Order: sequence, then C-alpha cells, then structure tokens
Amino acid sequence: MCLFATACTDEPVDTPEDAGIVQLADAATYPDAALPPPECACEDNEDCVGCIEHIGTCCYEDSTIGGESLNIAAACERSTACKACCNECKLKTCEALLAAGECPNRGLNN
Repeated sequence: MCLFATACTDEPVDTPEDAGIVQLADAATYPDAALPPPECACEDNEDCVGCIEHIGTCCYEDSTIGGESLNIAAACERSTACKACCNECKLKTCEALLAAGECPNRGLNN
C-alpha cells in the first residue's frame, strides 16, 4: 500500500494549459471511492497518455480522440482511481477493451 500512497495521490499534477474539465465516469462495478479497482496496481510510472491514446486507437481509430487525448489524460491523472489503472489499460488488447465495453460512447461489442 505504500506504493499506492506515493505514486497515486490526489496531489495536483502539471496539465496542459488548455486542459478542459472532463467528467470522468468510473467503471459501473466500482463506484468512485477515490480508490482504484482491485485489479489495478498503482505504479510510479503510470502512463495515462499512453492509455488514452491506446483507447483512442482501439475504440475510435484515432489515438488523439479528436485532439482531446492530452486533456483526457490530464483529467485521469487527477483522479486516483483512474490514474492507478493506466498501465493495466495499455496492456489490454483492443478486443478486450471492446468486449468489456470500455470504449466510452460505443457500448459493448461495438
């Protein structure tokens, strides 16, 4: 748990100056308790930009998600529950993301 305390705190992080406010929705089975889902291990090198770009590529065939990937990643980095899952997200295959319904605005298996 010490790793979690040092790597994924709710301390402010540097974000792009034009970062907009993005409403994050945690996975339906894990209400936002400011804690990561149990399958995520918060690491010192969480790559949220890589995760969001991976989602963009897999889900929308656009790694920039319409030019918003950096803003979305910055919002994710501000959420302990989201940030802790970035490396696990990057490891998922596109097929796994789609099958699990982890493509916002696409639904299951779309």
